[in-house]
Amino acid sequence: MRKSPVSLFPCQMICIVVSVPDDLHRVQQGHETVIFDDFNFSRYSKNELKRMFDWDIAAVSVDARNYSVTLYRHQARIVLCNEVPEVRRHNMTIVVSRI
Repeated sequence: MRKSPVSLFPCQMICIVVSVPDDLHRVQQGHETVIFDDFNFSRYSKNELKRMFDWDIAAVSVDARNYSVTLYRHQARIVLCNEVPEVRRHNMTIVVSRI
């Protein structure tokens, strides 16, 4: 049975890219960064999104279809998108950078 490179070199697993909610089950406590690449956040409420990106909470439980995933305080969260989403009536700071 052949092992994947990820299982051979766990020290290199510092970031993970998620594109759909099903990808969230791969997030582990050892990941330093979670990159949301064109992730559709529309299924989450405003309060869930605030909790998901809140640095004051030690661990946040996020619903991902049939299970919950824990995001930890030390894990940076980066959102990549091709289009800037329209944001209304939110008291949130948004940093937008075009590459």
